[in-house]
Amino acid sequence: MPPHAGAQLDDFVTVEQVLIGHSRIPFFGGSCAWSICRPSQLPPGRTSQGGSGDGGGSTRFGRQRASGARNSASRNIKNLPKGLTLGCSLSSVTGVVRDSVVDGSGRQREALRHFLRSRRARLSPDDVGLLATGRRHTPGLRREEVAVLAGVSASWYTWLEQGRDIKVSDGVLDAISHALRLDDTERVHLYRLAGTNPPQLTSRGAAPREAARLQPVVDGWLPAPAFVVDRYWNVLAANSNAQSLLGVPSHGQNYLTSFFTDPSARARFPDWDDMATRLVGQFRVQGARFPGDGYFDMLAEELCCVDEAFADLWARHETCNAARTRVRVRVTDQKGARYEHLILSLLENSDLRLMLYMPMLHIQEAGLDLVAS
Repeated sequence: MPPHAGAQLDDFVTVEQVLIGHSRIPFFGGSCAWSICRPSQLPPGRTSQGGSGDGGGSTRFGRQRASGARNSASRNIKNLPKGLTLGCSLSSVTGVVRDSVVDGSGRQREALRHFLRSRRARLSPDDVGLLATGRRHTPGLRREEVAVLAGVSASWYTWLEQGRDIKVSDGVLDAISHALRLDDTERVHLYRLAGTNPPQLTSRGAAPREAARLQPVVDGWLPAPAFVVDRYWNVLAANSNAQSLLGVPSHGQNYLTSFFTDPSARARFPDWDDMATRLVGQFRVQGARFPGDGYFDMLAEELCCVDEAFADLWARHETCNAARTRVRVRVTDQKGARYEHLILSLLENSDLRLMLYMPMLHIQEAGLDLVAS
């Protein structure tokens, strides 16, 4: 029989001083649950530990309303069967909370250790051109063999795989990536687990098959406009309304160049100046993501030579990283359309971006009859 069987569920309260700032607390770990009773409900001469005492220490917790994590913990406690109580000291509860808080860097090192072990286990000596010697109790390469392939000491690689807090250079990570035969995605993942900035991958461009797969995607967005561009804003796919309403050029041509050099663009977009500022800022930010790619500067120089507006905006070093904007399009002299423009990166190839235009509601503005087309 629990020592406080007479206590009611409404008398259970959370430990306010302990729960602040902790959102995940294992109140129901194993076969027991943590709860605190009102001191008024304790039998005479008993503390919340179930022993004798003066009622101080861990019993001095008033009923308080809390928010966030404290409300969650309070709800858990109220789900206890009626009359069930397990007394505990404040130090015991504090220990549970402390053990439940996972250190972020430690979790990252644990992930690094697991990743390196899994990639080492999937390779055999034959896969990397080594001669298999001796009996192997576990599948995959030995740590010493990975160290030899990467050109580092066996001790150092062992420390890295064990998740020790050591510094590692980009050159060593590249060598380990090559030794473990990591692909581009795995290589970036290794850099992030090691706490360093991942390398910028060389543009793969879009193969004809990849571009062909994108065309049904944008066609499926009809009747709203949609198109896909690469990192340089070269058009890879566009539906018919993107070309007719937005003036998106045909496959292989550059959207940025068309926007600044096509005279009809200024008439098509009532807010051309704002759009121009935004596009140049987005192109500037995109180029900064690939500092080793000189084609961005080459394209900017060409546009500066042919369009004064672009040259002025480029000289102002405009920046913009908005993924959602509103665009007004003039369809005729009296009618126009308004769209919500979304820019989505494709996970399969982060160089590619999908431009989706969502029609907005009918609205009258600036003398134009704006409708969702």
